[in-house]
Amino acid sequence: MTPHQFGIYEKIRKDEADREAKNKKKRLAAKDPEELYKISSTYRIFSRAACNFTFPSSIERPVPNVKGDKEISENVFDAVPLSERKNVDVYASVDDEENKEDADEEISQVDESRYEDRIKKALEDVSVMDDETKRSKYLDKSVLKTYSPKFVKVLENLMDESNKGLHLLYSHFRTIEGIGILKLIFEANGFAEFKIKKTGSAWELIELEADANKPKFVLYTGTETPEEKEIVRNVYNGAWEFVPVEIVGKLQEKAENNNLGEVIKIFMITSSGAEGINLKNTRFVHVIEPYWHMVRIDQVVGRARRICSHQDLPEDMRTVKVFLYITSLSEQQKNDEKNIELRIRDLSRIDGKTPVTTDETLYEIASIKQKTNNQILKAVKETSIDCQLYSNISKKSKDNENLVCFGFGKIESNQFASYPSFENDRSTKEGLDVRAIKWEAREIKEDGVKYALNEQTMEVYDFESYQRAKEFGAELVLVGKLVKEKGKYVIKRE
Repeated sequence: MTPHQFGIYEKIRKDEADREAKNKKKRLAAKDPEELYKISSTYRIFSRAACNFTFPSSIERPVPNVKGDKEISENVFDAVPLSERKNVDVYASVDDEENKEDADEEISQVDESRYEDRIKKALEDVSVMDDETKRSKYLDKSVLKTYSPKFVKVLENLMDESNKGLHLLYSHFRTIEGIGILKLIFEANGFAEFKIKKTGSAWELIELEADANKPKFVLYTGTETPEEKEIVRNVYNGAWEFVPVEIVGKLQEKAENNNLGEVIKIFMITSSGAEGINLKNTRFVHVIEPYWHMVRIDQVVGRARRICSHQDLPEDMRTVKVFLYITSLSEQQKNDEKNIELRIRDLSRIDGKTPVTTDETLYEIASIKQKTNNQILKAVKETSIDCQLYSNISKKSKDNENLVCFGFGKIESNQFASYPSFENDRSTKEGLDVRAIKWEAREIKEDGVKYALNEQTMEVYDFESYQRAKEFGAELVLVGKLVKEKGKYVIKRE
């Protein structure tokens, strides 16, 4: 964070912390036990936004006017129109923390049109031109770092010549601190918006002569008509056979296809309007801010990583690289005695001592959840009936999980593995003796296949299961016994 950004951020965090303390008291005093476990969907909404972008001191960030002490929901904060609120977030159902509030009740407490007007005015003010340089006074890359180091990094990655190809950009915020301000930043730094317009029954491409050679971005945020969105998506995907012929003619004057962004380079989406879309040839995904869970990030990346989605590209370019942008504190900001309140209040959930930003807090929460999910998933895999089969496949793949499969080993009776009564099951198992038998296998081969032989018992085991048993304590897979038949040793299968 820059000093300017940190100054605004710290004030916001203090206000949020005070509000959180009050809400905690309310939850503890509530008679309904479920209230104790509710987390507001507005949790740190203002500081989350400030991690993306802060306004110059001369321009005030508009804030919605909400009556009473009711919290400002994400929909209201982000100025999402009432008509779109009920289906605004296609990813929200994956986490109970994002509790929906009644849209009609929200709009009755907020003067929506006035708030939208103030947002429009703020965006106009922040995009003014400098009279001397004839460049954007606040959004030009040379000065933007003061207000958003994160968005400067986004620009650098988009302009990097080594990042050749199509880019998908996702932000949870639609207006000021998200897609809305990024649109203005792109336009101030050499990009232009790809626009189409319907006149009567025909579509036409809208492009200024000055923008002809600029790389293009497109908005896919839920505000466009379904027909317009589908045309734009097909142009981006290079599926020009589904694009109106009057537009295709103009496109072909520029390039034969859009495989590397010749027509549209950047496809910008939010949590609304991006449900189930299929994109082709996308090589870079930019996730502007972290969220409560990795599921959302996986879903965004999944828009770019589809089966056969990169088949039109050379083999060495069939890759997807993901950028996740997280705002952090400088070492001076972490250690400065002036920031003692932050150093005490906003500590890492992992080490309990490092001061962190709201971006970092959300990423830590998501990482902790992901770790728990992975542990549960691994336990399910290790206790599944086909674990031995898939653990060998996993070992040969890049995502080797080192599974330790649980089984019954060498079965010597027809007794039931467990009882339907837990008490009977526990009392039966508690008295069993456990013995550890150590032995070193001898490698043998049959028809070119390696096996592990226990020379004490002449039992033959699957060689890979023997290696995993030595390394991780996994269950051995018994193949059979080594016996002598007609003067020759053979493996007699079980």
